[in-house]
Formats: sequence, structure tokens, C-alpha cells
Amino acid sequence: MQKTKRDYSKLKTILRYVKLAMKTSILTALLGGIGFYSWQGIQIFLKLPITEIVINSKLHYVDRGKLSLHVKEMIGDSFISKNISHIQAEIQSMAWVDTVNLVRKWPDQLQMTIGEHTPIARWSNIGFVNTRGELILTDNLEKLAILPELNGKKNDVADIMHEYSVLAKILQPYQLKISYLEKNKRGAWRVALDNNWKVTLGRDEVLKKINRLTQLLDQQWLTIASSVDTIDMRYPNGVSVKWSTDNLEKNIEGQVGKNKVSSTDHSKKIELSHAKDMTHTRG
Repeated sequence: MQKTKRDYSKLKTILRYVKLAMKTSILTALLGGIGFYSWQGIQIFLKLPITEIVINSKLHYVDRGKLSLHVKEMIGDSFISKNISHIQAEIQSMAWVDTVNLVRKWPDQLQMTIGEHTPIARWSNIGFVNTRGELILTDNLEKLAILPELNGKKNDVADIMHEYSVLAKILQPYQLKISYLEKNKRGAWRVALDNNWKVTLGRDEVLKKINRLTQLLDQQWLTIASSVDTIDMRYPNGVSVKWSTDNLEKNIEGQVGKNKVSSTDHSKKIELSHAKDMTHTRG
């Protein structure tokens, strides 16, 4: 009797394992079938031609029509005719495109999210500088006419952008904006302001010299409405100012005389001689 019970118990155990094995085999087969047909479905999905391109971004500089046409030409008959990373790299190489994300939507739509560069200033007539201080080359600058222009050697972009930021911050309280900033091949700085003043700063102590200009504004020897043509800041003890009219030159001379500014009080002195008449060493 005990032997019969043991045999029956073993048989139940064997049957339990057989059932488990059958269930596992059936599940594996089902999953394999699902996986196969899912993969086939994915392949069919990806091979369907793209008939619609949707750009989910508000674009200021990138031409939507040209971008869509360019993408269609790259994709060709199917979405996987080219590697997706290659397509993204191609789009991102366009002058105004900073970031790009591509998503395929069922059944025949490609959605694109484009992030444009934000221009801070024009760079001569060959491109612009973005918010990261990077020089982006493009000849499509029509929409950037209101931005200031920077100029200099390409490898000086970071230095010029930094100087622009510093000078712009100093001049902001005086309602003055930089319209042009240049660092030439000799390392000399020149700036034009939005009130038509042209200021020569030279190679050294640019910050000190621009602060000397703000001192003249603080002491009202100059106002932003003064009809000044050029200001030469390259003198250690003075400023050479070229006026656009003789009348204004006489008025300022009268103010200087009235306030009895001595020749040794260099922080408030305005030298009205033209640059060629100056005897100081310029820096």
C-alpha cells in the first residue's frame, strides 16, 4: 500500500512538470510568433514612404519650405533609406539650425522639432555670433540688420564677444548701445555707438578708457545728444574730441572755462584739439 502511494505521488510530480513544460513551450511559441510578426510590422512601417513632413517649431530664420524639400530629398522612398543619425546631422549642419529631433508617426508622417540659433551680433558680413559665443557662418543676414556688428580675426571671436558684453553693460545706464565693435589685426579696439559717436580705444586698458568716457557723461562735459563725430581715448591724460559742428565746440569750451577745470585735473579735462595736434603719446 505504501509503495502504491509513493508511486502515485511520483506520477503527480511528473505530470506537473510535463504540464509546466508544455505551458512554457506554448508561451515561447506565442512570444516568438508575436515577435516575428511585430518585427515584420515594424519593417513594413519603416518602409512606407513619407508623404507628409510636419515641423513642430516656430521658425524665425530657417525657411520651412526649403527645409522640408531638403529632408524629402534626403529620405527618398523610405525612412530607412538613410541612417537617421546621418539625416539629423545633415539638418543640423544648416546655418540656422542648432538642434533637431525626428519622430516617425503612423502611417506616413515625419515630425521634426527644430531649435534655431539665437544670434547676439552680426560678424562682419559672413555670419553671426550666437548666445554661446560661437561664430556661425552664413550669408543670410537680412533679418539681423538691427543687431550690432562685431569684426576682427576669427580666432578672436571669444575675446571680442567678451569685450562687447562688458562694454555694453557699462554703457547701458547711459542709454547708449554699441552698434559696431572691432579689434583689428594690431589688437586695437574701435567702437561705434548708436548715437553716431565713433570711439577709438587703442590696444591697452580698454575698460579704463571706457570708464573715462562715462566720467565725462557723469560730469556732463558730454551728453548723449552732443553732436560728436569722433572721440579718441588713446591719450593717458585727456580725450581728443572731434565735433560735427563748430558751434558745439565753442559751447563746450565755454562750459570747461566756466567750471575752471585745470590742466592738471585730468579726470575732468577735455582736450578739444584734433588728434594730429596732440603731443601726448597714444596707447
